[in-house]
Amino acid sequence: MKRHLLTATRVFLVGVTLASTVLVAGTAQAAPGASGSAVEAPAICTDHRYVVTGDGVAVRTAPGLSATILRRKYRGDIVVVPCVPIQHADGYEWVAVRLGTGGIGWMARIYLQRL
Repeated sequence: MKRHLLTATRVFLVGVTLASTVLVAGTAQAAPGASGSAVEAPAICTDHRYVVTGDGVAVRTAPGLSATILRRKYRGDIVVVPCVPIQHADGYEWVAVRLGTGGIGWMARIYLQRL
């Protein structure tokens, strides 16, 4: 099986040197022979679909148990998780989910399984 590498060349000011970055499977690695300190390039990010594994899981206005509940999702419901960083609050990891209105809400990650 062939692997394809996405190579991105970026210019970094490190004194007067240039550095290259190679993106491999969404992570950044310094290219062989690159000098200076390379800054990690952003990963390629897309929406992902998840199935809800709990019953009556709250979708909230913000990460955290004190945030207002917008709606509830039930076992088997499908939600779309956009490329938004995971937040930590009240002992849970919170992920953004797309709402039908075009906005986003927040759900505890423990109740989601990626499809």
